[in-house]
Amino acid sequence: MKLKFKTLAAACALAFASQASLTFAQDAKPVIASEADLPRTVYALTEKPSVLVLEGGAAFETLRGDVEAEIDGLLSGYEIQDAATKRGLIGAKRTILLEKGDWEGALALGDEIRALEDKPAAKAMSGILTDAYARAALATGGTDSEAFSEAFDAELRAALGPLDLEITRDVLEATRGQFQILSANLLKGSLEGQLDVVAEQAGMEISRGMAGGIVGARQTLAIIPHGELIVAAYGDRLAAEPEAEKEDLWAARTVTVEEGAPVIVAVWDTGVDPAVQGERMWNNPKAGERGNAHGVAYALDFQPESGELLAEAADYADEMDGLLSLVKGSLDLNAGLDTEEAGEFRTHMAGLAPEDVPGFIKKLSVVSNYIHGQHVADISADGAAAAEVMNIRMTWPTDPVPKDPVDEAFAEGLVAAAKDAVDFMSENDVRVVNMSWRLTRPMVEGSLLATGAEPDPEARQERAAAIFEIMRAGLEEAFASAPEILFVAGAGNEDESVEFVQSVPAGINLPNLITVGAVDVALQPAGFTSYGESIDVYANGFEVPGRVPGGREMKLSGTSMASPQVANLATKLFSANPDLTVAEARAAIEGTATEEGDDALKVVHPADALASVSSEG
Repeated sequence: MKLKFKTLAAACALAFASQASLTFAQDAKPVIASEADLPRTVYALTEKPSVLVLEGGAAFETLRGDVEAEIDGLLSGYEIQDAATKRGLIGAKRTILLEKGDWEGALALGDEIRALEDKPAAKAMSGILTDAYARAALATGGTDSEAFSEAFDAELRAALGPLDLEITRDVLEATRGQFQILSANLLKGSLEGQLDVVAEQAGMEISRGMAGGIVGARQTLAIIPHGELIVAAYGDRLAAEPEAEKEDLWAARTVTVEEGAPVIVAVWDTGVDPAVQGERMWNNPKAGERGNAHGVAYALDFQPESGELLAEAADYADEMDGLLSLVKGSLDLNAGLDTEEAGEFRTHMAGLAPEDVPGFIKKLSVVSNYIHGQHVADISADGAAAAEVMNIRMTWPTDPVPKDPVDEAFAEGLVAAAKDAVDFMSENDVRVVNMSWRLTRPMVEGSLLATGAEPDPEARQERAAAIFEIMRAGLEEAFASAPEILFVAGAGNEDESVEFVQSVPAGINLPNLITVGAVDVALQPAGFTSYGESIDVYANGFEVPGRVPGGREMKLSGTSMASPQVANLATKLFSANPDLTVAEARAAIEGTATEEGDDALKVVHPADALASVSSEG
């Protein structure tokens, strides 16, 4: 799960995968079948990213030209089979053209990007803002005049007018929320506190991903003065068509199991609050001898430790109530809700000085991890009276800038902890495990670069592949060792193919592992959900209610919320029919799923699945 709030610099830096110096064949184009096939490039910076973005100049223009040339080479010299990657490259090219003032060139790329969009909301919204900006600049000869502002406002409102809000409202609301908090201080603080630090750790040699992020941040800087105009235009469009309650097709599928055999569902996450779960918590009969009171826990170095919740959160205990309100406010803002907490969040963000931004991002990261596991646990056990929640707690890094690489020691530690956790679950008769977490091969490579652990691009690429393979093979072996347990994994929230980027556990294919993507309550694909052949089923992952540590209820979105819907269903199936095998439970889940939307996504139907295994029917 990721909070919807992101700093602009971080969002820009993640816009592209990290990649390559190129040579092109003159005949058949090399095929890019996975992210690992993309060539890699290193850009040597002569100035910090913050200086390049905030001051521009010759060094920035050189970097921008180098990035543009490389993107052109990739698009013309390679057959890239992943639509999201092509879309990202063309989108990056459009950003460069906008930053250069090539308005006609930027407009010409719009149709190419839309053709690569599959999700209805993304296709409808693609280019709305950037095209309006380019058309206005083309009509008025630039972006610095009052005439431009008037033209931009008119163009944007004209583009927003025909939108079908039943499809696009969520994206409109989220975009308006982002511009309500965007400021020069936020951008400056993100650059200085994150990108500058990463660049320095990497010896001022950066990937195309970060280079593209720098160019994108420069264009963001140009649009910040028009933020109020954008917020007003989006707000007026939303207000002009009062929100009709979205037809909730998901609720009709849900089912409650009041009685049944006890079933232990393990929540392999960031921690569960026993005070909130109460009697639903599983109690370890060998606590202290093997594991803790309600499961097992692992520290950042993957060594066993005690404690039910993220220990780092204790550093913010005195301000936790306020931080929870700010997190709720950020979520409300993205959901278009004008709540008291949303107002507090806007006020807080507006008051941040650049030097305060990194510390605030750190706090949000800690709180995000702190609340995640408990929220997932609530979804996993909801409506399952006989469910017992086991707490399998992992500790993940929360620093906005990585300090330690995801290296061989990390991979081996993760695998050892995973095998120990699976053994513990198997020893204690767990039937279902939810895993709303993921690691990808690009994450490994990015950490080796960001921490300066492997400066050579080719060596870094090879090393990342080897490290990822340690994790993939080790996790697969661990899951396969417990065929009596059904493992359920979230697909990821990056709107990318889990096969193309190589992701675990989502990309692992085993008879006892189900991977879950996200839809909304209308059973349409969530804009964030990742996809691919490894995705077995989909479930509601949009604005899902659940309690966080301490008992406060929040609505969170992500495949982190969709995955426990399926774990919840499996728990109910085993409770209603204890004799079910994993294969039979999986067959019931997948066999009763219905095909929904233009892409015929297989969306689970809990009520029908339960009926299919009922001993009475």
